[in-house]
Amino acid sequence: MRKNILFSTALINVFFFVAGCSMFQSNPDANQIISDYQKAIDPGNKTSAIKSYIATFEIYNNDEKIPAKLEITAEVPNKIRFEYTSKDKVSIRAWNGKTGWEYTNESGDRILSGRELDELRFQAGYLAPNMTPQTFFRKIILDGSAKVFDEDCWKLTMVPKPEYKSQDITAYISKKTKFIVKSEQYLDSADKAVLIETLFKDYEKNHGFMLPYTLISELEGNISESKMIDIQWNVPVDDQLFMLPQSISN
Repeated sequence: MRKNILFSTALINVFFFVAGCSMFQSNPDANQIISDYQKAIDPGNKTSAIKSYIATFEIYNNDEKIPAKLEITAEVPNKIRFEYTSKDKVSIRAWNGKTGWEYTNESGDRILSGRELDELRFQAGYLAPNMTPQTFFRKIILDGSAKVFDEDCWKLTMVPKPEYKSQDITAYISKKTKFIVKSEQYLDSADKAVLIETLFKDYEKNHGFMLPYTLISELEGNISESKMIDIQWNVPVDDQLFMLPQSISN
């Protein structure tokens, strides 16, 4: 499940920035950086019309030759399902707007609570491409400049609202391309917070806006390379995918 969480947290940063909008007037410098990014990524505001999506990724973990598969199914703004399948593991996490749950082939079904539920609830809204930063963050701070490899970047710190009980996110945005190239976040798991670092590569146009098709993430020494192989927008989604399994529904 850790690898599933690693990837879904990386993807959060993609959809948040695609959704971009005018930010908080108290920080016009950060506001301009986000505005420039939004214009570069989604000049036609295509994300505002998205109501659902199904995204499929191949994930290569460390030196594994056979990729795992992750499918993310979402109804905007508050239903989401992550289904991760590898050669020996299946795990599912879902939030239906009221309850979060998990299934693994190792442990069966369980209802989520505490930090895990807070993180999943945050992801459900945060991964909605048409949501705005004001929904989730109480402030965004420009922390100067930094280099990511040879790329000159702006460094932004995004502070979530208290009700989401989530950790700050640091984003590095290229001064040249205006695209996000790296993010850092301490991720809340069941027992502790761990740092995940993600690189964003291979931007291509999809549905009228730009998306990075390759994500390279590191979490506690584990390196994961994720490649998007398919994404469908505004498709019918079966509500049963988000419902509690019968074994824990009573």
